[in-house]
Amino acid sequence: MAERVPNEPAEVDKALLSAVINGRLNVVQYLAGQGAQIDTYDSNGKTPLHVATLQGLLEVVQYLIGKGAQVDKPTKEGTTALLFASDAGHLDVVEYLVGQGAKVEECGNNGVTPLYVASQKGHLEVVKYLAGQGAQIEESSNAGFTPLHVASQNGHLKVVEYLAGQGAQIEESSNDGFTPLHVASQEGHLDVVEYLVSQGAHVDSCNDVDATPLHVASNKGHLDVVQYLIGKGAQIDKPTKTGATAFLFASGAGHLDVVQYLTSKQADKEEASPEGITEASLGNTNFTSPRPLASKVFDIPPQGTSAAVGEVSTSTARSHLKREEGFDGVLKKVACLIPDNTKIHSLGKALGFDPAEIERYIATNTRCQHVTYNDGTLKMLRDWRDNQTDAEERPALADALKLAGLERLTDMFSRNSKVPDLQTGITQASLVNTNSTSPRPSTSASKVVDIPLQGESAAVGVVSTSTARKVSDAMLNNLARKIPVRNYDTFSERLGVEHNQAMNILESIKDGTEKF
Repeated sequence: MAERVPNEPAEVDKALLSAVINGRLNVVQYLAGQGAQIDTYDSNGKTPLHVATLQGLLEVVQYLIGKGAQVDKPTKEGTTALLFASDAGHLDVVEYLVGQGAKVEECGNNGVTPLYVASQKGHLEVVKYLAGQGAQIEESSNAGFTPLHVASQNGHLKVVEYLAGQGAQIEESSNDGFTPLHVASQEGHLDVVEYLVSQGAHVDSCNDVDATPLHVASNKGHLDVVQYLIGKGAQIDKPTKTGATAFLFASGAGHLDVVQYLTSKQADKEEASPEGITEASLGNTNFTSPRPLASKVFDIPPQGTSAAVGEVSTSTARSHLKREEGFDGVLKKVACLIPDNTKIHSLGKALGFDPAEIERYIATNTRCQHVTYNDGTLKMLRDWRDNQTDAEERPALADALKLAGLERLTDMFSRNSKVPDLQTGITQASLVNTNSTSPRPSTSASKVVDIPLQGESAAVGVVSTSTARKVSDAMLNNLARKIPVRNYDTFSERLGVEHNQAMNILESIKDGTEKF
């Protein structure tokens, strides 16, 4: 071996990595001859072979392996050279690595395979090659997502068609119950949605919280997907476990075009069914921020609440939910609207539970990524109710809410107050947003369908009093109550009226009088 260069080993290793990054094969060869460690790690946990495969430098890859670089040596995070090459779509490098013994089924720490990442990025030729080498097309990640899921989620129709043609299960569910149709609908890939349905995907398939493709498409504002799914028989009124419908998701997310379309379809349904409203009760749905549909591995951008709740005109409330009967409905809403564990503790203490009991209830609240469904809190409230008489349960709960600093929630069930005070509406701090892991923004539907409603103003979509009267008390109360005073200005701007007129409109919604 030639005499070592007068550098510290760490320096010569850094030089080797730098040469690889820049594709300088001659320098790589020289430094390797001077004793540079072929399998040294850089500061990010990658070896020179990882860097070369990621960049598609076939000659450098061939040289490094020829000098003893380990083909399947993972990064410190568990990623192999074949995973890097497959993710980047370098077919020639993939073929060489497999020829040198790289395992096509080797998984990263999160359970993804080379075929999975190639499908996610839409590298069809790499997918075909790996499948031909024995890679399992239905091998799922730790979160239960398959190559078909991620190809559908990212809109890679050709990959979706190939995987389905190779036998991939169209209805395969992730750990959270998401099907490929769910994720294609959520991301607005109409061509993929159409193909999956043509191959037998169920338009009303439910995930673990009973959310359907129509729910997720409505939540993200993909009007074309919403129209297609409904045209294929998707149930407009189908609620999730929390009682939210597609209408609520679209309304809370501020997608007016979707709201108008769903309203028109509901109106058609009413004409066919004169019995009227058939949707489930509000349950524990937060109208301003419908329960999000969080995925554990998907690149799904956050869906926050709309900038101004008042952007949803009175026409969006048309033909909606019946009032939930009974005190249990009150308990469901209270459980849903308590913003954090501190407030749950405060309420539990006010109801007479000891801290250990409260902790046990909180521990059973179901989590879906960063979203909490307060079923444990609801059980605490129901257990408390079992020891109350009918006469005392409402005033006792009101007293406990006040002690816990949750006075605003008492308005929803006070026997003496039909309509909550607008100034005590739900605050933004109490709302829950959807989890996000995505570097890729979701595109909203570009086509806005103009669907005029009976008595609707072309400018702002305000319906006449006769239409407003068709809306259930529960829906109107929720609409008005969740518009904080600070949003009146935005609401009035949207309607093109003065601040005081906006207040009058809200009042007219509540009492059914002709003020707008």
